[in-house]
Amino acid sequence: MAEEVVLLGFWASSFAMRVKIALAEKEIDYVFREQNLFNKSSLLLEMNPVYKKIPVLIHEGKPICESLIIIQYIDEVWKHKAALFPSNPCERADASHDSQATNHVKAQHDRPRRSKRIPKKNPKFLA
Repeated sequence: MAEEVVLLGFWASSFAMRVKIALAEKEIDYVFREQNLFNKSSLLLEMNPVYKKIPVLIHEGKPICESLIIIQYIDEVWKHKAALFPSNPCERADASHDSQATNHVKAQHDRPRRSKRIPKKNPKFLA
């Protein structure tokens, strides 16, 4: 019986792209289901009811959320293919730390920027 692997994501999401790269490295066949982030599908809401965010990997009907957790899951489940993380625990911790730092930088970049406020002119001093 073939394993069913489905990835819920958005084409422009760097987090979904990270998972796609991991799946490609492990040569895993999967179905990509594009998600509308403004009108979330019932499948996405069912598979990630807490955060309602992508990416979500569905493996044999069970959802795995968060890109780094998904990648670690892929690495553990499909061990017969080349490893995505180092086998040495210290090196593995460093790789996880670097990945989390990348998440932090990405999150900072994706935040909406505040527009520079122009101070209101005080009518008393205009006269």
